[in-house]
Amino acid sequence: RKLSYFLLIFLMSVTAFAEVISIGAVVPFIGIIIDTEKFSNYFLIKLIISYLNIPQDNIKVFFGAFFLFFVLISTILKTINNWYVAIISNLAGAEIGKETFKLILNQNYQFHLESNSNFFVSTLTKKIEICVKSISSLLILFLSLITLTTVILFFNVLYFQITMPIILIGFLSYF
Repeated sequence: RKLSYFLLIFLMSVTAFAEVISIGAVVPFIGIIIDTEKFSNYFLIKLIISYLNIPQDNIKVFFGAFFLFFVLISTILKTINNWYVAIISNLAGAEIGKETFKLILNQNYQFHLESNSNFFVSTLTKKIEICVKSISSLLILFLSLITLTTVILFFNVLYFQITMPIILIGFLSYF
């Protein structure tokens, strides 16, 4: 059981980084749409264009496909993540139900004569369904928290990496 939770955390982390890449690809994609000429003057873009031998009129199509590829990968990973959360939640619910049913069955004979087994089965089914939904909701909340934290940290680091030299130059030029 521990391995499946560690796998889920790993999958959540990969999904979070894929989300960062797909969000981070929005600005360059918009930059290409607005001004292809200016964007194609960057060294890395020139290198990619020359290496892949992309004609000037197909740059928008190429980078649009590149952007869509990252969005598609991110979406597929989120879908796989939700599927895996549902599997883990249902397995946990099955385990809880099995243990609870064992406890009911291990009661003495008199308990079973005096109680309504239909009531126990229906109540157990309802409560386990609520438990599975709660586990699933908590795992999805945890997934969202990991994704949001990763995105915020990444963009804050990127923001400070860009603005810190500007702030230092302004501060040092004051003296």
